[in-house]
Amino acid sequence: MRYEESLHYVVDKPFLVLYGREQFPGNFLKAAVLMEAIIRGHPFTDGNKRTGYLSGITLLELLSGVTVEADDDEIDRRGLLGSGSGNDERRRTGVVDVGALRTCS
Repeated sequence: MRYEESLHYVVDKPFLVLYGREQFPGNFLKAAVLMEAIIRGHPFTDGNKRTGYLSGITLLELLSGVTVEADDDEIDRRGLLGSGSGNDERRRTGVVDVGALRTCS
């Protein structure tokens, strides 16, 4: 673990409420916020992209029952595994296009 405080922050961030207003409404947005926070925040020494991706899809499934289906090649093309032939700019910035992944109810 690299930064334990950072991990606590990223886990709470999707559920942030300010002045009585939910900052990230909707299950897809919550999952995307969790993914981005882990990937950009780097709370772990290694595996932040994999952990961010898996945490996001797990949260989405828990909150809405939606299952994300993507094979390793598709995940890598979106720059989420951190190795292989994914887009370098996406990999550098940590941008995740959650909406582009296939979902099943």
